[in-house]
Amino acid sequence: MTEGYTQLTRELLKRDPLMPLFILDYGNPLYDNGLPPSSEAGIRAFAEYATYVVSKFDKDCDIIWEIWNEPNIEFFWKPKPNAMQYAELLKATLEAIRSANSNAVLIAPATSGVNIEFIKRLLKMRALRGIDAVSVHPYRGSNPESMVTDYRRLREILSIYGFNLPVVM
Repeated sequence: MTEGYTQLTRELLKRDPLMPLFILDYGNPLYDNGLPPSSEAGIRAFAEYATYVVSKFDKDCDIIWEIWNEPNIEFFWKPKPNAMQYAELLKATLEAIRSANSNAVLIAPATSGVNIEFIKRLLKMRALRGIDAVSVHPYRGSNPESMVTDYRRLREILSIYGFNLPVVM
């Protein structure tokens, strides 16, 4: 994130009543061959990167930070989705950002579709502790009304695990 882009974003946030959603994601060729961070060094570097980006904005800026994008599909988590690896990345990133800015609005897991099984695995690993909302990308090829059933099922699963958080779609 260049300083010019950061400055422009700050100015827009002060001028207009916006609440942008920025996605903190993708690998770095210096770690894990550019794939999603899975090594200790790669995870630490990603958490530091995410904390740095969040710190570029005032603590009172209204920004939503989504941690990674659709880690449940191969396109964004190569070579194949791995809930345990994502959980480790998410936990480290949440801890790092919270230590620098306890007011940051952090959401996850940003699944492609409402992937209940992937979300359940994260809940079992306690990886979603510390987020402010559960995020899903509820794509539909047809029948958008089916989202109502998926949403209810997601709320049910979150409740079983003691999560009464907003769901961001």
